[in-house]
Amino acid sequence: MLDSKPGVYTHYRPFLHKDKNILKKLLKGIQTKRPCEVQTALLKRHLLELTQSFMIPLERYMASLMPLQKNISPYKAAPTPRPFNPDDFVATLGTSGPQLTTGIKGDWVGLYRRFFRSPNFSGWFNARYREVSQKLQALQLEALSDA
Repeated sequence: MLDSKPGVYTHYRPFLHKDKNILKKLLKGIQTKRPCEVQTALLKRHLLELTQSFMIPLERYMASLMPLQKNISPYKAAPTPRPFNPDDFVATLGTSGPQLTTGIKGDWVGLYRRFFRSPNFSGWFNARYREVSQKLQALQLEALSDA
C-alpha cells in the first residue's frame, strides 16, 4: 500500500520561486477576515506587477529593434524593424531584466525561453511587429510630406 498524501502530483517544476510576501499578506487577510474584495484587489495588483515586470524587458528590447529616426529618408524605402533574436534578448536580461523590478527569484531566462516557444509569444510579437511597422511607415510618409 502507498503512503502518499492525497493531492495533485506533477513532474512540472516552476521557473520562479514562490513570492512569500504575497502569500503572507493573503493569509493575514484571511486571519483578520479582510473582505474578499480587498483580497482580490491585492492578488490582482500582485499579478499585474508581476506581468509588467515580465513584459517591460520585452518591450524595451522590441523598441531597440526599431531603426533610428535619422535613418528614415524620403528617398529610400521605409525601413523595417530588425529581427527578434531570443539570444540577443536573453543577453540583455542581466542589466535590464525583471529582477530589477520584482524581488521574485528564479530561472527568468528559462521562463522567457519557454514563452518564446508558446503561441502567446507569437500573438504578442506579431501584434507588436505590426504596430512598429505601421509606426515606421507613418514616419516614412511624414518624411515624404516634408520633403
